[in-house]
Amino acid sequence: FMRDGRCQEGIIAIKSNGTDYVVSAAANGLIRAWRWDQNSLIPISPATAAHEGRIFALEFVDEGQVLSAGVDGVIHVWCLKGEQLEHIATSNANMSGAVLAIKFDSRSGVALSAGMDGSITAWKLDDKTLTRVPLPATFKGD
Repeated sequence: FMRDGRCQEGIIAIKSNGTDYVVSAAANGLIRAWRWDQNSLIPISPATAAHEGRIFALEFVDEGQVLSAGVDGVIHVWCLKGEQLEHIATSNANMSGAVLAIKFDSRSGVALSAGMDGSITAWKLDDKTLTRVPLPATFKGD
């Protein structure tokens, strides 16, 4: 990701969980975890091939889990274990196009994703799968 203080792959998204850890996503589909240490970022995990193509969104579920979404229409769940970023779940159905944004609601345990096609989809993390859940009938995407 970085060489001589410069980004080599084009970082698209950076997300912090309010602790000393940061996750970054690159234009080439790579994801990486970093530790903030005395005014500098130190890579703590190898760059991992997360998506086929550009990653548009990162979202922390809690202090150790992060969601990633991108042009391939897939949502992945990652867990920061020690100094490794481990893949733990994948959405059970691809979106019809790129996923542009994702937001996790800790009260309900549901993530909402926004697709390039204008769709909004709700997801629940169960064991090793992100499963689509129906949106309330009163929900309006407009």
